[in-house]
Amino acid sequence: MLHAAKLKKNCKVLAQTIFAVTICILASCRAVSESKYSLINIDRVFLTTAFGEDCVNTSIHIPDVYKIGLSGACRVTDGDVKCESHLPPSLNWARLLEADYEASNTTGSQPDIREKCIELIHDRGVNHAFNDRLAVAMLALLVISIILNISQLAIALFNESAFGILIFVPAFLDEVILVVCLGLYLGINNHEVGEYIPDGQRVSDMAILGVGFWMLLAIFCVRAISSPALFVVTVIIIVSIPIAIISLLLCLCGGQSTVVAGTSYVVHVVYIPTP
Repeated sequence: MLHAAKLKKNCKVLAQTIFAVTICILASCRAVSESKYSLINIDRVFLTTAFGEDCVNTSIHIPDVYKIGLSGACRVTDGDVKCESHLPPSLNWARLLEADYEASNTTGSQPDIREKCIELIHDRGVNHAFNDRLAVAMLALLVISIILNISQLAIALFNESAFGILIFVPAFLDEVILVVCLGLYLGINNHEVGEYIPDGQRVSDMAILGVGFWMLLAIFCVRAISSPALFVVTVIIIVSIPIAIISLLLCLCGGQSTVVAGTSYVVHVVYIPTP
């Protein structure tokens, strides 16, 4: 009985942890205190790789780091952090860079270089509007995740078993949502950041990925081990995906071999009647 009560308590603690961390991700970069939960970080090293040294030095307004989150964006210069909140969410950091170029119009910067740098931003052809819709979907899913965690806590209060079906269902749905959020984030990051990396150039992924991403990955891992049944289901799914891919490839290869082996030949037989 004491063991079951302890498991139930641990389940509640895990749900509360996921709830708190998800709130931090939702509020990322809303204010200075939430700037440390950013999802994407763009520093001067990346800007130099993407646009060249002239574009980085042409404006005195370009900070050391751009920090982008679901609820806002921050500029960090010499340890000084300035943030601006915005809704609906957007992980478009390029608009901040363009705004800083526009602000440099009155500071005596070379106008030709500034216009060239702005053109480089637009020439990448990034569909920011589509990425913004993905960010809105990500925020909505995280809100649903919070609702599921609250429902799980409420069910746990009136359920004797820590791993009953009524607790497993919202936990499983929450894990699916977290997987989708990770996929959405990686997709947005690939477009909003990857499209600006020139061919043949390499940048540090660790410098780009903000703390918010690692928090999102962490709550997925915590959710996966929150119950034995959910952990087993997660392992089965993870193992099944590569097996299914390999099986599909083998079927395709086998199918091609069968076609070659089963090639039929038509032999024309001429019948000559006897007189």
